[in-house]
Amino acid sequence: RYQSVKELLEQLELLEHLLNLQTACGRQKITLPSLTIAVAGLSPGAGATHFSIGFAQYLTILGYPCIYEERNSSGAIMEMAEYLGCQPDSAGIVRVCGCDLRPQYGDWVKFKEPEGLWRVYDYGQDWKSAGDSCCDAVVLVAGGKWWDIKEAEKGADNIKESPGWYLVCSQATGRCRLRLS
Repeated sequence: RYQSVKELLEQLELLEHLLNLQTACGRQKITLPSLTIAVAGLSPGAGATHFSIGFAQYLTILGYPCIYEERNSSGAIMEMAEYLGCQPDSAGIVRVCGCDLRPQYGDWVKFKEPEGLWRVYDYGQDWKSAGDSCCDAVVLVAGGKWWDIKEAEKGADNIKESPGWYLVCSQATGRCRLRLS
């Protein structure tokens, strides 16, 4: 389990380095199967959407075709698209800074699903639905305020025995630490 965003980033950078090393040595680039990752915050404002979009953008930069999908009713993606003057394409996808984002349209709207994409699902603060989804991994985001540490501890208790669950703490103060025992 990653203890921080920094630790997760270090692992992703190591993976990027290994992939680049394979290519530089004349070997065929390693291809990883597409994965679906659910993200949810443990409390309102914990940063699940920010983390989800950032993670999708990072995967895209690494060369993995990725799409962020809003699985909550916040309307953040359409609000962002309106602010930036972006329009959804025929697949309902808004492209912002090279990152594909699909707003929550509701169950009644169906699009042809592109294959071979990594998917990052943003469940907002509904971590129970994120856990019930059949995703390859679930990332829980704890808030960055010092009083959010109790929510992070509860989140840690919920994932101790769950393989494929990760807790990311965006603690804003150096005095707060979370340990999974």
